[in-house]
Parts: sequence; C-alpha cells; structure tokens
Amino acid sequence: MTTSAQLGVARQAVQLQINQTKPEVRALEDSVGSGRSWNEIENGWTKTSQKLFNQSSTLDNLQKQNAGLNNDPGQTRLTTLITKNQVEVTTMQTTMAPMDSIHVVM
Repeated sequence: MTTSAQLGVARQAVQLQINQTKPEVRALEDSVGSGRSWNEIENGWTKTSQKLFNQSSTLDNLQKQNAGLNNDPGQTRLTTLITKNQVEVTTMQTTMAPMDSIHVVM
C-alpha cells in the first residue's frame, strides 16, 4: 500500500520540475513582451506547455492516490502541498494562454 510519505517524494519531484519551469514561462512571457513572433517562440512554447500538462496530470494522479489514504497521518499536509503545486501550474498555464493566441494575430 502506498503511503503519504511515498506520495510526498513524488510530489517533491514535481515541485522541482515546477521550479525549473517557472523561468521558462517568464522567458517566454518576456519574449512575447519584446515583440517576438509566434514562429520565434513556438518551439519553446510547445515544450513548456507540454511540461505543464504533464505536471498537472501527475499532480492530479497524486491527489487521487492521496485521497484514498484513509487515516494516514500525512494525508492532510500532502493534500495542502499538492493543491499549492496545482495552483502554481495553473497560474503558469494561465500566463501562457495569451501567448497561444498571438499566432492567430501574427
């Protein structure tokens, strides 16, 4: 049976990925702000968008597994940490959403 400690280790791995993705999102945002075209940012946008999708999916999976841990002492804390990570990923996805629309304009 999986424990909250094991899920916590997996969540920490996703946290590391989130921390590595944040500067990528900022760089893309800066590129758009400086007037780069969709063609210039498309590859980076696609790779970063896929990373965020994978992180979101992993966090959803961890949340579901954690929900099944009845009476595990770390369950509540892990729920809080996973939710915090989900907010971070959603925020980055929201930041990137307007970038997706520039290829229509350009």
